[in-house]
Amino acid sequence: MLVGGEGHRVGQEEDTIGRYAALERFMVEHFSVGETMFRWSTQDNRSVDRLPYIGRAGAEGNLYVATGFAGWGMTNGTVAALMISDALQDKVSPWSSLYSLDRQHLAASAKRFVTENTNVAAEELKGAFGSGAVKSVEEIAPGQGTIVSVNGSDHAVSRDSFGGLHAVSPICTHMGCTVSWNEAESSWDCPCHGSRFAVDGDVLHGPALQPLKATSLGATAKTGKT
Repeated sequence: MLVGGEGHRVGQEEDTIGRYAALERFMVEHFSVGETMFRWSTQDNRSVDRLPYIGRAGAEGNLYVATGFAGWGMTNGTVAALMISDALQDKVSPWSSLYSLDRQHLAASAKRFVTENTNVAAEELKGAFGSGAVKSVEEIAPGQGTIVSVNGSDHAVSRDSFGGLHAVSPICTHMGCTVSWNEAESSWDCPCHGSRFAVDGDVLHGPALQPLKATSLGATAKTGKT
């Protein structure tokens, strides 16, 4: 059995473990199930008008885009396959204007556009003030992570289940927002545009393309010197 739900904005949920707990409670209350074998989270990209972007990127060339499925990959992925197949055969899809990459009929979505960008601005402002609650890396328990200020510089520091420390830059490489710790996934998540990074800074999910840079604290922490 697969059970989904408990959606939330990436990087803006403090109790990510609690989201999984809520799903497990739902399963136990409504179904006869055993233990939970696997759990995971994914990101659903949404356009401001809730329709996918499907089509050729640019007037010429062989690069095609299919994105913004908003969690409806089974159906929207099928639509994308049909449309791109038509395009490769020089056929005009009857839905091409509806899903066009450069569609202009977004007036009805203006309010949502403003709301989303206001949320991004608020997260950018939040990240510009203050570091985490801990004063030193020794306070970080296994499985936890936070932003720590060391000698005037902020570091995104986490401790793995073996006690090892990992430190990277807390600044998202996409547009400079401050990342936050996702305890359930052991990842650094950007609250502005949804990028996610592993504890060593590697990109797990875009739009960021470059990893978070390891900091000098990370280099010393690996040798046991904090």
